[in-house]
Amino acid sequence: MKEILSLTPALIGLLIFFGVLFIGYALGRIKVKGIALGTSGVFILAIVAGCVLSAILSIVDKSGVEEDINYIKSITGGVSTFTGQLSNVGLALFITSVGFTAGPTFIQNFKSKAFKYIIISVMIIFLALGIAMLIYAIDKDIKMHEILGIMMGAMTSTPGLSSNLNAFPGEEIAKTINAVNAIAYPFGVLGVCFFVQLTPRIMRVDMKEEVEKIRINKVEDAVKEESDKAEKKMITLDRLGLGVFSLAVILGIIVGALTIPGIKFKLTLTGGSLIVGLLFGHFKKIGRFSLEVPKSTLKVLKELGLAIFLACSGLSGGLKFIENVQMHPLYFFYGALITFIPMLIVFIFAKFTLKMELLNILGAITGGMTSTPALGALIEVADTDDVGSSYTSTYPFALFLLVLIPQILKMFV
Repeated sequence: MKEILSLTPALIGLLIFFGVLFIGYALGRIKVKGIALGTSGVFILAIVAGCVLSAILSIVDKSGVEEDINYIKSITGGVSTFTGQLSNVGLALFITSVGFTAGPTFIQNFKSKAFKYIIISVMIIFLALGIAMLIYAIDKDIKMHEILGIMMGAMTSTPGLSSNLNAFPGEEIAKTINAVNAIAYPFGVLGVCFFVQLTPRIMRVDMKEEVEKIRINKVEDAVKEESDKAEKKMITLDRLGLGVFSLAVILGIIVGALTIPGIKFKLTLTGGSLIVGLLFGHFKKIGRFSLEVPKSTLKVLKELGLAIFLACSGLSGGLKFIENVQMHPLYFFYGALITFIPMLIVFIFAKFTLKMELLNILGAITGGMTSTPALGALIEVADTDDVGSSYTSTYPFALFLLVLIPQILKMFV
């Protein structure tokens, strides 16, 4: 096999990765009754590719040919390492871009609906926790660290997963937590993506009208921006804004790594990149030094980052998905309940009680579910980055609660 392919495992891993992007985007363009997967097609294809690699390894493993076994293992191991490292790159590109884009309108948007956004994020997390605890009470075989692992997978929360691992230490427990998290994660991604894509179609809304409802002082911002540029000549590092963007990523990594003692809370790469991107996007300059990145650059980096993140997450999850589901088939169903029910209840509450605009509700739900891929899906459906402001308004509260929950529940076990 090695002689026929004449490719190193690393190059094969790279080939698989870009193959997933190419075919995934092609899959995402296919429309069924006017609905297309979009970038979510990359995630689905990545999961399938990961499952296929896992199945090939299982078949070769049974053959007993040591050379083939070692070669396939080196490929799957290479893919796992490659995606693990590259996933953070994609996440940083996407979230920082969202921060830059949402920055100019975030503060005004949050001020006008702060209470509603806090209510939404708290409701989502506590509804998810309530369902998880109900399952824990009914299923006498499931342990606390397992149901929390399922919950963090259903909420696609890596910081929550890390907190769960810290609260319940031990090598075997860690393996179990990671396994059950991986079972719930795929539906946690796709469930929220499909929810934000299908809801506007089910409600038969005019998307152009909905977009106009959430636009905030765009004209005033544009006039002020031109006025500022006319006042003084700004210093820029490069025409594409890549230098400033890199600075934002650097600061985002540092901010995300800062840890609050005691509860071991930190914003992580996602939270750090989001906050720094928001600050750069809002203030736009320090003295004569420009912090702006052209919209065309942000558009490319955002799409590239999301595609990389989805491909890496799907490949990584797919490698262990079949094996994990076979061990705990019921856990996939548990995860689906924890993902879907809070979204549905909160949507109805926000629509009919809080009287919020549709896109603001969906943006807030993606933040409350800490779902980066779903935000990308919503941006694609709405065809505007303005929905990012709602995501950034609920995400920090949801993140904090998800990190805190395992630390608190540990005291009662």
